[in-house]
Amino acid sequence: MVGHAAFGGLVAAGTGRLGFILIGALGACVVDFDHTLYFMRLPLSPRASHSIGFFALAPLVTGLAARAGWLGAGITPGVAARLGIAVAISHVAWDSATAPQVPLWYPVSPDLVSLSLTQGLLLELIAFGIASGPELLVRFGARRPGGLE
Repeated sequence: MVGHAAFGGLVAAGTGRLGFILIGALGACVVDFDHTLYFMRLPLSPRASHSIGFFALAPLVTGLAARAGWLGAGITPGVAARLGIAVAISHVAWDSATAPQVPLWYPVSPDLVSLSLTQGLLLELIAFGIASGPELLVRFGARRPGGLE
């Protein structure tokens, strides 16, 4: 869990906002809820949240949570959705180092996909870009002449 929290917090670190970093860290740990549902004998792959189906669900759930005000006043649904997808990707990035097979295409296919450590690090960079990229562009682009307006 410490690795998941570190990778999840890292994707939001570029925002420079402690709240976003904490949501990233906690969110990356919550992704493993599918193990609990599996052990409750629900018809679900024990690693269903490590899949394309969950990647589609994560931004929807986090966006709705932000709209309801559950994530604090400073987090809009769009930002929360961005963090949701980044955290899900970050979770799989960490798992590529510790458990290199994930059911990436579940529920379309239950087959496991092998990911290398290099692919996991690339996923982490992608997640960082999704979570922190827009904020970094605004922050640093606004300081340069001719930067983002």
